Amino acid sequence: MTESKYAKYLFTEPRGEIVREGKEGEISYKGIFTDPEMLGLPCMLRYSIVKDAHVNEVQPHVHDFPMLLSFVGANDNDVFDFDADIEMYLNGEKLEIKKACVLMIPAGTPHNPLIFRRVGKPFGFLEIMFTDKYSRRDDGVWPGGKVIDVSL
Repeated sequence: MTESKYAKYLFTEPRGEIVREGKEGEISYKGIFTDPEMLGLPCMLRYSIVKDAHVNEVQPHVHDFPMLLSFVGANDNDVFDFDADIEMYLNGEKLEIKKACVLMIPAGTPHNPLIFRRVGKPFGFLEIMFTDKYSRRDDGVWPGGKVIDVSL
């Protein structure tokens, strides 16, 4: 049988994981990963299922590209069936996420920590970065030396 001319657009092994600096041997993010080389366009995608409360990312940082973060219920009958408490900080301001949503982070906006404080039901976490190359600048602390409590 002849292979479809569109088969090159079907990515059957887009697996990946992240081990954060200082946490060698501990996988902090495991799921679906794509990159610009794979896709042939300036976009990166990460998707995973979150099952437990944890601090996803502590360090505030900045990207020179926009991002979308999506938090959706894992109920296959209703993606809006969402039971979790999440905190996300943009430029030091806390956003509380308690229902399914999409969050846009404009290019140049300092963001994080991202804290999954409570997970009552597993949910999908999708991150889309509009860039052909991942880069970030760690800006350290928030303006005015604001300290954010990341303890669970």
